[in-house]
Amino acid sequence: MKFITSFKYAFNGIKLAICSERNFKIECTLGLLSILLSVLLKLNAIEWIAILLSNAIVLSLELINTAMEKICDFINPGIHPQIKNIKDISAGAVLVASIASMAIGFIIFFPKIIVLLKSIQL
Repeated sequence: MKFITSFKYAFNGIKLAICSERNFKIECTLGLLSILLSVLLKLNAIEWIAILLSNAIVLSLELINTAMEKICDFINPGIHPQIKNIKDISAGAVLVASIASMAIGFIIFFPKIIVLLKSIQL
């Protein structure tokens, strides 16, 4: 497979997730908001790395979770306890990453927002 073709398939997967997965849309929106806030608060390089990596990890795990759900539904469209466990565990991975990402955002943004708010008050 050619390198460019593999990128096409990958971008198509992202497009499919954006068009069909509500949680992925929400996570993309929150990620973009965190990037906008990062620009406004003038983060240093290490802070940028933390924000970008945490966003990438959440979005990547959401894509994997979506793929797992689709595979499970293809294998067994009905309700099966093992399939439910697989889906729950996959969703749990996204939750863990999301909580960590929120904690990273809080640790980085909160002190900067406090300083900004104090500087606005006269």
